[in-house]
Amino acid sequence: SNATMFTAHVLQGRAGAFLENYHPTEAMQDLNVALKLEPTHLASLLLRAQLHKELGNMEECFLDLRTAQQVSPEIPGLWGGLSDAANRCMKQRSGKNEISVNDNLNEAEYYKLLGVPANATPKEVTRAYRKMAAKWHPDKWNTATEKRKNVAESVFRKVSEAYEILNDADKRSAYNDQYRDSN
Repeated sequence: SNATMFTAHVLQGRAGAFLENYHPTEAMQDLNVALKLEPTHLASLLLRAQLHKELGNMEECFLDLRTAQQVSPEIPGLWGGLSDAANRCMKQRSGKNEISVNDNLNEAEYYKLLGVPANATPKEVTRAYRKMAAKWHPDKWNTATEKRKNVAESVFRKVSEAYEILNDADKRSAYNDQYRDSN
């Protein structure tokens, strides 16, 4: 019904606000309710998949992305997200539970981690770093479970590492060269 869809939309919007203010638990609760009301609510599926990925719940991330793909197969980049989630899920199942934060990141993943293109300007890199650092700063996660605190701390370290390399012209150039040489 229209009322159910509207409620799901409102909950998804509130979940986004919770995430922006570093309240992942509350965001997840709202997304779960929204998807219980409207299981094919695309924005809620995509946001919950993103949150699952950030929290290291790759199987749940994959399931949400797969449902989103069934609802709207034309979403750009969805196949890549599904493939990435499936690979990370298999790694988790094989015993490598800290995959997204402890694996060595290649060039594309550093850029992806900060959410900038490979040709991003230093200003764009700094802006993206500040946004990600604020989101993942360990102090923002002090009410989370110990596992989530550890994930946030690890992601924060990786974000800082990516920024240190991508914001320094010499390090960035050497890093890009090293990545090209290893492929």
